[in-house]
Amino acid sequence: MKEGWQPIPKEESNGYGGIRREHSSVSGETQGQPENKGRHTMSRRAFLRGVMGTGAAIAGGRALMSPQEKLPAEENVTETTESTESAEIPPNSEVFETERLGWQKWWELQYDQVLFVDKNGAPVGHPVDFQTFNTTRTVTHENGQPVEKPYALKPGKLDESGMLADNFDPKWLRYAQAQCARDNDVSTEEIQQRNITEEFEKASRRTDEPELREKILDAVHGGNGIDTMVDLVHYYGMNPEKTVRGDVKERTRAVYLEQEISFHNRLPQGVQDELRGFIIGLAAQESRFNAGLPKNSATAEGILQLVDAVREEQGYDPEKRLSFVEEVDVAGKHFSNIYKRLRFWMQHEIAKDAEGKRVKKDTFDVLRGLFPEGRDGDQAWEKYFLVPCMINAYNAGSWTIGACLHEFVAGYSLEKLQEMTGDAPGYDLFQKFTHFAKENTANKYTANYGEDAQAYFISIAGVTEALKERAQNEGKLYAMNQ
Repeated sequence: MKEGWQPIPKEESNGYGGIRREHSSVSGETQGQPENKGRHTMSRRAFLRGVMGTGAAIAGGRALMSPQEKLPAEENVTETTESTESAEIPPNSEVFETERLGWQKWWELQYDQVLFVDKNGAPVGHPVDFQTFNTTRTVTHENGQPVEKPYALKPGKLDESGMLADNFDPKWLRYAQAQCARDNDVSTEEIQQRNITEEFEKASRRTDEPELREKILDAVHGGNGIDTMVDLVHYYGMNPEKTVRGDVKERTRAVYLEQEISFHNRLPQGVQDELRGFIIGLAAQESRFNAGLPKNSATAEGILQLVDAVREEQGYDPEKRLSFVEEVDVAGKHFSNIYKRLRFWMQHEIAKDAEGKRVKKDTFDVLRGLFPEGRDGDQAWEKYFLVPCMINAYNAGSWTIGACLHEFVAGYSLEKLQEMTGDAPGYDLFQKFTHFAKENTANKYTANYGEDAQAYFISIAGVTEALKERAQNEGKLYAMNQ
């Protein structure tokens, strides 16, 4: 950062930036804990196909995996017809889109900015650049009288590289928040800040990635280096110098993942297509495609942050670190298990009754009944609710999602659920479910669903869109230079 904390000029603004909480992320299925761009009409799946053909890709970040689940013997999975790609975002995704945009803006946020969002996760105003606020503060004069003195309020102390040495000065954050609230006519209590600074500080100190450090510091000193989370994902996931070890085609991690992950044929084709469309975003959410993450306390590791129990379930030694090729194999099988387990838990109570039996529930029938019948209804159900729940279960666990869905259905009348779904079903029903689940503590299973789980799929959707837009913009720039 330049002397005096003046905003560094950018050749082109990234807009707002996305949202993400300040925590490390790691991920899995069996565990209990859980910007200013224009809209495009190209479908996510069609975009991915085009991107893979040109060597580009889309990606995401981290998550938490839960303890290994055992599928009860009474599970009964039925096949459904294949579904083709469905229509673009329908009317009943507007609330979801607002929150998704907030996460997209976090992914696009520059390291030297702070983003403010409202209680619904929507961006409030423009990001605030690191800068010195020239204000005043009251000091006591030698005669004992209070005196107003000019005061230069800075974000915090800098280290020798030009980055924040510790964390933000709380006074600077409060001032920036008050300024954002005034400029946008909202209360300071209605907004909260999001930033990526701490993660970038850690990345810049990695001694095993000198090129990454150089690119981050280049941005710090006003260059065109790495200064957003999307940049970081590209560095790890789409870097032609970081190809997948053992891949004869020498593909990048993102390209390999999108092309090679496979699912059991019990999964309807529409489900497979939707999972594939979000899988790069999931890897970005889990690890930023960083293969060097150490094993965390939840026993999750690797780019896809698979926990020991899941790796062992697929026949791998939990003490042995998997290659990325092996991770992709396990993740595809794991999602296939999530598909059947989630359906089972939507049809059965999680806890057994006094006789040791599982009580059957009508949660699956109620939720599926909110969507139209027939093939079109299958497509809408899979795209807008089932697949988001499956991806959510990768983070929070299938039984946690099942328990929360039971409470969700029990907590509202059928008329209210129909009202949430609307005549043109979209992602809003799922979005409302996540917020309901985050606040629900009916039992030990629902209590496992926290803020990370609530934001998990929505953040993945945000980074997927951010990477899609970046690839489109890079394609336009390439065409202009020919």
